[in-house]
Amino acid sequence: MSSHIWWYLSRASGFVSLSCLVASCTLGILLATRVLKPHDRPAWLLSLHRHLSAVFLVMLLIHLTGLYMDNYVGFSYGALLVPGRSKWRPVGVSFGVVAMYFALVVQVTSLMMRKLPRRLWRALHMFSYVSLVLVAIHTIQSGTDARTQTFAMAGTSAAAVFLLLVGARLLHLREPRQKERINPTPR
Repeated sequence: MSSHIWWYLSRASGFVSLSCLVASCTLGILLATRVLKPHDRPAWLLSLHRHLSAVFLVMLLIHLTGLYMDNYVGFSYGALLVPGRSKWRPVGVSFGVVAMYFALVVQVTSLMMRKLPRRLWRALHMFSYVSLVLVAIHTIQSGTDARTQTFAMAGTSAAAVFLLLVGARLLHLREPRQKERINPTPR
């Protein structure tokens, strides 16, 4: 077994977690805007959105475990969980730590969605965009693969598609919402 297995595992799981976060946010936007209507299937999109969010969390945990277990940099629990504690690329790692906490808020409140007021849940769910931006900054500043041509092309393509969808989401927010009509009961 290679002495760098933990490093490779942390890199791969970091890339997969980033991909799952981008895909989950993209599906969330497609669900909220219904830009694919009538061709979309909301139940299927929601199921995939939730599944990718769960895979994101698992990959994030594997990413953190790989970094902790790797001996090259020597990440401590504090460096992985407290912004500014890392000695290796502290600013970039701090962006990743803060992104993790925003993502955890989104995940925990999603599990409690039925118990939270809808407006509060929706406002907290918007932290997923903040998390994604912070993860992108973390990846660019700390990721060892961020400077490769393949990563740059994939990242640019994903960012372009995602920004297009965010634009659709912002336009959707500006549209007046249709109020539900309540049939008055006869007196």
